[in-house]
Amino acid sequence: MRIAIDCRWITIDTGGISRHTLNLVEQLSLIDENNQYFLLVDNQKTEEKITKRIHGGGNFQFIFTKYGTFSLMNQVLLPMMLERKNIQILHSPNFAIPFFGNFKKIITIHDLIPYIHPEWFPMSKKTLFFPVFKTILKQTIRRVDKIITNSLYSGRDIKQAFFCQEKVVSIYNGVESSFQPINQPLLLAKIKDKYNLSIPFILYVGRQDPSKNIVGLIKTLGQLRKKIPEISLVIVGKKDERYFAPYLLLAEKFGLSDKIFFTGIIPDAELPLMYSLSSVFVFPSLYEGFGLPPLEAMACGCPVVCSNTSSLPEVVGDAGIMVDPNNVDELANAIHRVLMDSHLRKKMIEKGLERTKMFSWKKMAEETLKVYEEVLK
Repeated sequence: MRIAIDCRWITIDTGGISRHTLNLVEQLSLIDENNQYFLLVDNQKTEEKITKRIHGGGNFQFIFTKYGTFSLMNQVLLPMMLERKNIQILHSPNFAIPFFGNFKKIITIHDLIPYIHPEWFPMSKKTLFFPVFKTILKQTIRRVDKIITNSLYSGRDIKQAFFCQEKVVSIYNGVESSFQPINQPLLLAKIKDKYNLSIPFILYVGRQDPSKNIVGLIKTLGQLRKKIPEISLVIVGKKDERYFAPYLLLAEKFGLSDKIFFTGIIPDAELPLMYSLSSVFVFPSLYEGFGLPPLEAMACGCPVVCSNTSSLPEVVGDAGIMVDPNNVDELANAIHRVLMDSHLRKKMIEKGLERTKMFSWKKMAEETLKVYEEVLK
C-alpha cells in the first residue's frame, strides 16, 4: 500500500492530536516494513521531530507542502500531487481532508466537543464561524471512507450526529514508556526549583479552554484550602490568552494568586517528573474524546481524580476517583480523601499502574493498519 499521513497537525497547539500522530508514525515504522508511507509536512522542524521517532524508515519519506490544511489549495493541489505519486490512502489525524481525489480517505475525529457544545469555545474560530465549520464537517464525513476515533463514547457521538455507523472505528490511544514513576530526588528537586513549586500540590495538565473546567478547578482549590491551607495548584499547558485573564481574576478573588502556578508548556521530558512530584492529578474536564493526561498520570504512579463524564470512565476505570465536574464540594472532598488516606493512595497508585497496561501505542498502530487494509479490500 502507498499511504500518506498528514503530519501537519504535529504542532504545539494541537496537544493530544500531535502526540497521537507522532506515536502513530513511530509505531508504524516499528511494525510495518512492507507498505510505503508518505508523511505530509510543511516545515523542517516538524520533519526533524518525526525523524527522531522513526525506526529504520526505509519505507518512509516526506512530502513538503506550502499550504495549510484548511486552504483552498489543500483542496485543489494536494489531491493532484497525491495522485501523481499513486497514493492509495490519505489519513488525516484531524477532520480536515481534501474532498476530492482518486484515493481512499480516512480521518481521525478525536471528539465532537466544538460541534456539540460550541458555547464552551466562545473565542474559537470553529464557534465564530460555526455554520462554516458545521458544513465542512458534514461534507467531510459524507465523503470519507473511514472515521477513526479514540473511544467508544466518541464513536457513539459521531454515529448519532451523522448517521455513519458503518464508517466509525474506535481505537484507544496509548501511553509512552517514558511515563513511569520517577524517584530520583535530585531530578525532582530541580523541577521543583525550576518552576518555583510549593509542595504539596495538585496537578492539572492540558488545554485551558472552558471545556476543561479550569474555573471549577480554581474554585475547588479554594474549598480545599479550608482543610489543607498549604495545598497549591500547578497548571501545565499553553497559556490560552483568549481565556487566561479571567482565571487570574478568579484566583485573585479567592485569594489564591500565590497558590496557583501556571507553568506554560514544559518539555515532554519534564512531564513524568511533574506527575511524579505531584500529590494528586485532577482532571475536571466537562467532555473528553479520550483524555491522555489522566493515563499519563496513572503511568507515573500519580493518583487521579477526574470527571465521571464522556470517555473518562473508559480510560480511568476503577483506578481513579470519578466525580461530577460541576460539583465543587464533591471534587474537593475526593481530593481531600486522596491526600489524607495513605491506604487509599497506595491502592489507587497500584490500580493506576495496572490500568495503563491496557493502553498501547503499538496496539493503536496495529489496529489503524488494519483499517488501512480494510478500505482497500
